[in-house]
Amino acid sequence: MVYELMHKDIVVADLEIDGDGDLQKLLAVYEPDHFPFGTDAGWEEKNPSGLKRWWKNRRIPMSRDDLAKTLGIILPEDTSTSRLLLHCHGLSLSDCYWIREKGKGISFSEINFFENDYSYDLGDVLVGRQEKKHPSFLSPDATSEGNLKKRWKIIQGNRVLLKSGSKPFCYEVYNEVIASTVCAYLGIPHVDYFLVEDGGETYCGCRDFVSYSQDFVTAYMVYKGGGKMNHESDYQFLLRRYRELGIVDAKKAIDQMLLVDYLLGNEDRHLNNFGLLRDANTLEFVGVAPIFDTGSCLGFGLLDEELARSKTRPWKPFASHQRRVQLDYLDQLPLKHPSSLVNVPTFVALSLYAFPGLPVSRCRAIVGFVERRVEEVCKRFGIPLTMEDATLNKTQRAILRYVSSQGGMLSKAEELCSALEISRITALRHIDVLVGLGRLKRIGSKKTGYWRLVKDQEAFLGQKQEFME
Repeated sequence: MVYELMHKDIVVADLEIDGDGDLQKLLAVYEPDHFPFGTDAGWEEKNPSGLKRWWKNRRIPMSRDDLAKTLGIILPEDTSTSRLLLHCHGLSLSDCYWIREKGKGISFSEINFFENDYSYDLGDVLVGRQEKKHPSFLSPDATSEGNLKKRWKIIQGNRVLLKSGSKPFCYEVYNEVIASTVCAYLGIPHVDYFLVEDGGETYCGCRDFVSYSQDFVTAYMVYKGGGKMNHESDYQFLLRRYRELGIVDAKKAIDQMLLVDYLLGNEDRHLNNFGLLRDANTLEFVGVAPIFDTGSCLGFGLLDEELARSKTRPWKPFASHQRRVQLDYLDQLPLKHPSSLVNVPTFVALSLYAFPGLPVSRCRAIVGFVERRVEEVCKRFGIPLTMEDATLNKTQRAILRYVSSQGGMLSKAEELCSALEISRITALRHIDVLVGLGRLKRIGSKKTGYWRLVKDQEAFLGQKQEFME
């Protein structure tokens, strides 16, 4: 069947797509400038190889968790998710591209998911919530990428992506929140993540960072533009391509991403989960997309003891035998206040203590991992620890983090015994040290009083984002 490839309301090309949703031929081209970025090579010879790759990557990947079971529910006689693209007109919440049958008069304003409601049926099935015999496929969930279970919902008028984690612990859900907390503290542009309860399950949620009339262009599509020189590393080549597209702060943005990924040990930064934003009307690139999809970090697939021993993790996305550590690409720290790195473990701990049911042993393993990473970065770039922090040992820092997580107040030393697995005598001894250093202050009498946190990070308390349906 003949379909029109649309960019908003601009007819870009005529395509032949079969009943299974697979693109077969490029029949005619009307607006080559409006091809999806990086797919326009060879259009004059009607060679749709780049377009086919783009279209195939638009579907739900076959590696998605439990997808085989899901396909048996929604497409009993099919082994591919390509057919779902036909039912949703190929619409996404990541760009303004879509398809319509040749001769149909549907407009983008009538059908796009940025402004119009859509069915939750497919999302319910994809997360194992509901088995419908005849679900509606008019949903952005048909074009959602990635291997983890996810779905789109409209919450308080916002398009919100809910994402699960990998079994059995689903640590990625919490890691996304931690990563966005760290980015916020360091002043790095990022997508805010928060915990969402939906259908009895806990997800991490984030608002769509792509707005109406914008396209998200992955670094992969930028990279596929070609022209890499023999002497260039992948990192250098991508930086040059960004600059050629008018991105003036390209190096700072990529270096900030590499820094965050190193601090948190992110293992899954690839060329499809970072990139640029483009104006769909003018086709001009307007900036770097905020950091997102950082959940595969903090030893998400490791046991506590394995995380405690872990020193090196796989390096991505610019793998090189010459530069085995991503930080080697940084000539300086891309931060306004480099000394702020010292407090990153504290903010990680604040997030962890806010997650109900997360074992204390897991929290300690994660904080220890981040502490080691922060120390490595500080040594590499000559960032000294402040005298204040240098005087504290690990137990004292752990006490301050616990007090921070309790609203800046500690009523009884016994609370620390179970939380930190230390004796009452040890807890009191370290509390006295912290009082002497001016980090804790005793308020009231011995019987009815309490200790109060005296620290700048106290202002951070209460800033955990609430997002209720």
